[in-house]
Amino acid sequence: MGRTSEWRSYLEARIGDAKTISALVS
Repeated sequence: MGRTSEWRSYLEARIGDAKTISALVS
C-alpha cells in the first residue's frame, strides 16, 4: 500500500512538472 501511494505521488509530481514546463514554453 505504501509503495502504491509513493508511486502515485511521484507520478503526480512528474505530471505537475510537465504541465509547468509546457505552460512556461508556450
